[in-house]
Amino acid sequence: MQNGANRISSIHFNIENTDAYYQQALSLALHNAQMKAKTIAETMRLPIQPQPIEIVEEHEIEPVLYRSVTTVDSTISTPIEQGQMTINATVRVKFQY
Repeated sequence: MQNGANRISSIHFNIENTDAYYQQALSLALHNAQMKAKTIAETMRLPIQPQPIEIVEEHEIEPVLYRSVTTVDSTISTPIEQGQMTINATVRVKFQY
């Protein structure tokens, strides 16, 4: 700001080692699918160990958030708010009973 900059835009925060967190989310998604299949099998009195016949990893494209700040007063600091970053994994699983 002291050197004449009066516009700040496209500030991005990232998570280091996202692959490890994504693998954990993917494992949880697969476990969740398996538990749901077992619940269905038990409720419908089908074989208790349903076998997956197709597993598709689905990718969600999240919108890019854009926010800019314009200021003329050099005493105003950049507004950075705390938030939470999430990593999602989605799978579509078909089971054979």
